[in-house]
Amino acid sequence: MKSFTCIVCVMFICSTLFMHNTVNKLYQSTSSQDGKFRFGGKGNMHDKKMSKNELQKRPKVAETNDQMEARLRDKTIFLEQSDDYVELRRKYESIISNEDNSYRDKLHPFKPMSVTDMKYDPMHCPDDVPVGYPHAFPVKEVLNHWQPDEPSNFPENYEIYQGICVFQWGRDSAEKILNYRSAEVPYVIRGDPDVTETARRWSHPEYLHELLGDQPQKSEFSLNNHFMYWKAPQKGRTPPKGWKKPTENRKISYNEWFKKANVDESQLTTNSPHWYYRINAFYSDRGGEASNKLPFFRMVHNLYMVEPKNQRGINCRFGMKGVIAENHFDGSRNSIAILTGERRYLLTEPSQCENLILYPQNHPSGRHSAVDWSKPDYRKYPEFEKAMVNEIVLQAGDVMYLPKNWFHYIISIGRNYQCNIRSGQKNTREQEVRLRINTNKCLRTIRDEIEY
Repeated sequence: MKSFTCIVCVMFICSTLFMHNTVNKLYQSTSSQDGKFRFGGKGNMHDKKMSKNELQKRPKVAETNDQMEARLRDKTIFLEQSDDYVELRRKYESIISNEDNSYRDKLHPFKPMSVTDMKYDPMHCPDDVPVGYPHAFPVKEVLNHWQPDEPSNFPENYEIYQGICVFQWGRDSAEKILNYRSAEVPYVIRGDPDVTETARRWSHPEYLHELLGDQPQKSEFSLNNHFMYWKAPQKGRTPPKGWKKPTENRKISYNEWFKKANVDESQLTTNSPHWYYRINAFYSDRGGEASNKLPFFRMVHNLYMVEPKNQRGINCRFGMKGVIAENHFDGSRNSIAILTGERRYLLTEPSQCENLILYPQNHPSGRHSAVDWSKPDYRKYPEFEKAMVNEIVLQAGDVMYLPKNWFHYIISIGRNYQCNIRSGQKNTREQEVRLRINTNKCLRTIRDEIEY
């Protein structure tokens, strides 16, 4: 009997220690720099005793050089900690410590259009996901309101057809945000200090000039402002008659790209050449790329990372004004951070895929809509007019959570920098059933009857 009692005691102690360590890891993995972010807590992300204004006015404690260097070399945040990088960070942290939020000065005051039948305020969303979220709108109405090929011709009063929730860091609880993430619906987090600090650094062109320099990267080139991903036709398959590569892959350095992008935007017309500079970096790489310097995308469970073990690396895309990434879906969930400028996203849930007229699976641009959203031909594609969409303008410092199979059409409003990370494909059984019912028939059907 005594031995049995001892065994029970040992098991109890072990289980208690395991739970303590697990909770501690979750807390640490999602802590902000001041260590006050409570994972899944019922309160605000920062200390409840301090208001948002008090947090902003809180005096900064000056770091010593040794403290800064230790932080910049923290292996849980950065992979590459070269002396040059530490020195670069020290230089620009000294610069931005004397600045306010000037990186947001050139952003526009977009706001959701007032809609009588939308039962929630996208800027102050309820704790639980509303029925029918996100509220969607007819695609024709949205496109006519703000033409994709005219990104500078802003809608009146900057009102947009937004049904996507924007959660404010320090105001909305982590518990609320996780309710939406668990439902696998899109939303935006605004004001995360780790993201805004990075955006402040990236707002200085000289910082990226020094960081990226003249190392060529495989990027995309188009004779106009439209970009559609494509893969070379597989062996034994011939591309559709008359098909041409929509873009070319060319190597270009950041400094070369910046010279092309940093011109009078009136020179960038829809028919002028455009470049889409990109960096693809996995955490196994040790090249010192800028995308390895994003602490909020570190490989731990947090608000942006659902399945760290199934991440597919960080991808950065730098867009010139007017660049359009054609409508498509991805087979894994995405967290998308805007670090400079603004991007307009038109989102469509998976259930709408039959209305989007997808290319066949064996097409070089499979997963993409065959419709030119900037000049839709409703006679040729009458189903497209039935599509329901949503729009959101992501701005520097924003991070959007985009579930897998959600369609997105992206317009660069001006010069902008975006980085995203994919974190797995697994959903709950309920989510998988819903996605299969809504999408599988559509996504797996080869539409031979439609001329592409």
